[in-house]
Amino acid sequence: MFRTTLTLLVVATIGCNGYGCGEIINGYPPPNSPPRASSIELPDPVMTAGQSLTISGAKTLFTDDDPLTLTATSSDTTVVTVSLVRVDYTYSLILDALAPGTAEVSIVATEPMGDGSQDEYQPSGRSVTRTINVTVVDSAAQGT
Repeated sequence: MFRTTLTLLVVATIGCNGYGCGEIINGYPPPNSPPRASSIELPDPVMTAGQSLTISGAKTLFTDDDPLTLTATSSDTTVVTVSLVRVDYTYSLILDALAPGTAEVSIVATEPMGDGSQDEYQPSGRSVTRTINVTVVDSAAQGT
């Protein structure tokens, strides 16, 4: 009695090809994963009216293998305004406290081009949102 053993070798390579750079398994790129919130904590700040707060490295609040575009909005721009400043591939989130109250600030990371391959299995436009609740108090309430 003869026994035949068939061994299947699955080869994975890392490199750049028509699908972009990444792991290729049996000739196919892995599915493009959506952006995710990172494990970095983002506390809810309490600010004094007239105060500014800069959060450097805002892009580290998210993880993805593809380039991300960040946007930020405030639910109440009479309480706090928000802006993003991009310098050399890094974003800083700037909060400006205007008047006492509360506002929710949303930071959205969008994967505008997916992996750039135009492959229907590599979708684009997916996003993830992180929020913080900003409380602004009057400077008199802080004892200053």
